[in-house]
Amino acid sequence: MSILKTKTVKGGATTTILFDELSLYDIPKIMDKMGWTTASALMKHWFSITPAFKFNDKTRGGFVRGNSMEIPKERVNNSIVKMDWARNYDVVNSCIDDLKNIWASPNGKKQLFVNVFDRNKEKEIDGLIHVGYENSAIELDHLAQVNYKEFGSYLDTMDELMGAIGVGTLKVAVRGYFDIRGNKKKFTVENLGFYIKDTYDFTDKYYPDKGIISDGNNIASEILGIWSRDGVIPRKEIPVYMASFASGDFGWLYRNYRGYVPVFNRDFREWQNIHDEGGDFVVFSDVFWTEPLEKDRIIYEGK
Repeated sequence: MSILKTKTVKGGATTTILFDELSLYDIPKIMDKMGWTTASALMKHWFSITPAFKFNDKTRGGFVRGNSMEIPKERVNNSIVKMDWARNYDVVNSCIDDLKNIWASPNGKKQLFVNVFDRNKEKEIDGLIHVGYENSAIELDHLAQVNYKEFGSYLDTMDELMGAIGVGTLKVAVRGYFDIRGNKKKFTVENLGFYIKDTYDFTDKYYPDKGIISDGNNIASEILGIWSRDGVIPRKEIPVYMASFASGDFGWLYRNYRGYVPVFNRDFREWQNIHDEGGDFVVFSDVFWTEPLEKDRIIYEGK
C-alpha cells in the first residue's frame, strides 16, 4: 500500500501525484536506520497484531480511565518503553521534577486517601497497610497511582520521543504504608514510582467526504510527519510542505522534497481496512523509583 498516490480535494477530481511510493511497512525500517529503536519496536508491535483492532472513543476511554489490571493482555504492552530511555529527554525529566513537587496536591491526597486506600485496605495488618510493592506499572496504576501530568506538545521537535509517544502521560505511584491507628490516617512515603501510560493508536476525527482538507489550513486527519526513506523532515518545515501540498503545488514539492510524503493517522486506519492487520494497544513503561521530597515524607489525611 502506498502512503501517497493520489490527492482528492473536496469537490474536486482525483489527481495523480508524482512521488515515490512509500509503504507504511517501510517506516519502522527507516526508524531503525535513524536509531529510533523504541519508536520502531512500538510500530512493529502494532503491525504484528491480527486481526486488526481499532480503538473507538469508548474502548480508548475505558482503557485509559478504567482498571488497568482488567485490560486484556493482548491489548497491552509493557516491555518496550523504558524509563531509562524516556529520561534522555528534557521534557520527561522536567515532568518528573514537576510531578515530584506537586503530586501531593489536594487532588493527589484525595486519590491517596480514597481510591488507593480503598483498593488496598484488605491488606491491613496491625493497623498498617502497605502499598505500592508491585513491580508492574499495570498493577501500580490501579493500586498505587496518585497523580499524573501530560508532557510534550505537537509543536515539539520531531525526535524519537515524539515518534514513539507523541503527547504522553507521566504518572506517579507511591510506595509506603498507611497508619490507621490514630484519629487520622497518615501515609509514610518510602518511594515514588514514575511511569508512562499511553495509547498507541491512530484514532482520528475526520470526514472522508471532505478529502484531506477540512476547514482553512486544518488537516482533517492528524499528520504524523513527512517521511522518506532517508528519514523525516524537521517539525518547522512541515507547515511549508503542507501549504504547498494543500494548494496542489506538487511540482515545487517534487523539486524541494523529492521522496518525502505526508503520513496521516488515516493511512494506518486504511491499512487495517485493507489488510486486516494492525492493532491499537495500551503502552506502559517500566517504573523509575526515586525518593520523595522531605516535605512529602509523611502525608496526613485532611491536611
